[in-house]
Amino acid sequence: MRLNRKLLIVLIVASILPALVFRIIEYRNGLIEGWEMFAKSLLVNCLVSLVVTLSIAWVILSILHWLNKKVPWTDAILKRLILEIITTFPVALLLGYILGIVAYYMNPYHNQGYEDFIFSFLIISAIMNFILVAISDWFYFFNRWKESLVENEKAITRNAILEKENLRSQYEVLKNQINPHFLFNSLNVLSSIIHTDPDKAEAFVDEFSELYRYILDQNKNDFVSLKEELDIGRSYMYLQGIRFSKGLDYTIEIDNHEVEGYYILPLAIQTLLENAIKHNTVQENTPLRIEIYIEDEQLNIVNNLQPRPVIGTSTGIGIPNLIHRYKHYNKVPIFEKTSAQYRCILPLLTRDDLNMKG
Repeated sequence: MRLNRKLLIVLIVASILPALVFRIIEYRNGLIEGWEMFAKSLLVNCLVSLVVTLSIAWVILSILHWLNKKVPWTDAILKRLILEIITTFPVALLLGYILGIVAYYMNPYHNQGYEDFIFSFLIISAIMNFILVAISDWFYFFNRWKESLVENEKAITRNAILEKENLRSQYEVLKNQINPHFLFNSLNVLSSIIHTDPDKAEAFVDEFSELYRYILDQNKNDFVSLKEELDIGRSYMYLQGIRFSKGLDYTIEIDNHEVEGYYILPLAIQTLLENAIKHNTVQENTPLRIEIYIEDEQLNIVNNLQPRPVIGTSTGIGIPNLIHRYKHYNKVPIFEKTSAQYRCILPLLTRDDLNMKG
């Protein structure tokens, strides 16, 4: 394990400074005679102190580094604490004992007996171990705390971006629904039936107003019940059915009990229905057939593929918007295209998904 540069400087200062202070005290008290003896004693003791300090520090910090990988504090606090005690302290004492013996015979400039000298090394090793463990653990938790702050900042930023995208998506969906073409086509249909079939015209107005009331009400919601979304999908298809007559054939093969407990993004179904009508020919001799059903907790919207020769200007935001909005719930819609059909598979949301996102 490599020692941090700042920690290395601290260890060097901490090892040399006490040796320097003690030698000066001994010199002033007359325990060391002459400058030459003082210089030799100071040099030898500083070197011994430095080697001992760095050796113990490197071994203890290596053990702690290994424990951080194998038994992190987040997994088992009590187990980690016990392992720290039974691994570092005995090792520190053993190192202190071995280095004390070596230092005793290599350093002639000491004023202690053998046993006192070794005992002092053991005390110093125990104190060093305690300090190193405390510093290492403090840095570990401090860094984890800083990392958590950074992660929280990133999460807040991601959520802000997703919320912004969601608001933009809802705005774009709303803007696309309230577009001149749809209004113009709807008013044309209403104009053509208002005199010939007043009852149908009245029903058309009711469904039309219900559709737009839903669009305006749901613009601020993150999710709606599947039943609500299917009901508005039926209203939308009713309006389009009057417009295209036998050119549009749709079935919603979903029973009431199948929708219970499921939620979906607002306007998701209508967006895909509009997308199918917009990009395919809808004629009586080549009707567009749309099926809606649930399979494996996913909503399937399938239509036969008969692309329009010219589809006009397309914003290209319908499907990308759905994908972005589903990111809020860690879900991914699927879009499959074959030579015969186009399938949209929307994940259905449960209360657990909503709680997780919240």
